[in-house]
Amino acid sequence: MLYDEEEDILYVGFPGKVLSCLHPASEANWSDMRAPVGTADACSLALDRTRDILYVGCGDWFDEGYGGLYACDRPSRSPAWRKIPDPPGQSTDIGSIVLDESRNIIYAGCVKSYESEPGTWKIEPLCIRRCMLSGTTPRWHDFSQVFCPEDTLCFDQHHNTLFHKCFEVWACPSPDTDGQWSNISQGTALGWEGDLAIDPEGLELYAACGSRVFRSPLRLSQTELFWYLAEGCTRDMETWVLVQNPGDEEVVFSLVLMTEEGEKRPPELQNQSIGPRSRRSFPLHNYVSTYDVSTRVEASGPVVCERAMYGPGRVWAHDSVGFVP
Repeated sequence: MLYDEEEDILYVGFPGKVLSCLHPASEANWSDMRAPVGTADACSLALDRTRDILYVGCGDWFDEGYGGLYACDRPSRSPAWRKIPDPPGQSTDIGSIVLDESRNIIYAGCVKSYESEPGTWKIEPLCIRRCMLSGTTPRWHDFSQVFCPEDTLCFDQHHNTLFHKCFEVWACPSPDTDGQWSNISQGTALGWEGDLAIDPEGLELYAACGSRVFRSPLRLSQTELFWYLAEGCTRDMETWVLVQNPGDEEVVFSLVLMTEEGEKRPPELQNQSIGPRSRRSFPLHNYVSTYDVSTRVEASGPVVCERAMYGPGRVWAHDSVGFVP
């Protein structure tokens, strides 16, 4: 369900159709928009006011070919429907969509329905996908983040951050160019059933989980969530990563080590906590032995990170602050 306050129109998706209601608080004039969704369930709606397009994400739970993303041009005046092409070689059932209006991108939570045995249909988790709509052909990209049928998405236009509510709440800053997710639940907002919402000013994120609602300030940007430290060597040398929390709230963070063999996530460096106005130090040489180690710090709140290196016997040392894109 979606409300266009400028036109005073309510749009509602149902199995097999999309309805619009003009002046819902007074006259309540309902009309069938004749969406070509067949038997699919119109699960999620998003409105691009800049381009005057209504997007509808559909799940075809009986695999009849109607699932996917639909667009309706001029929805309030003379609706004209079209199907957005699926990713090449794939069909898609969509459970949730959100729109980045400024960048003309749809983020879709995708699942897959299939007939496990005659007359029995099942829905499997799939992934979150980015659909870049600029240009003549939509371009799809799969995130590694798994999306389940009961999950939901929410997009913070103010901070260019995509949120995913599954059992926990995850955040992906700059999802138009990156796909790095971090868990921001901090041990709360847990539960499969729920929803996400952001206040119009982009100051608070609300997460409904079962019978409870949690609130989190949205003062985070990519610079606060991810820090990069490119230099590091742990062969015959010491390399330390120092994490400072200058704020008034506890922060949960993880260290991802990048070596010549790819990413490594030592369990002892995952989901660490740091109290308000405090610092923690981590000796990378205790976890990897290599001439080439870089570090990414993924944090749930504002932190400051730097890297310190000591030569053999600590006769010399070097220090550098982390980089934020």
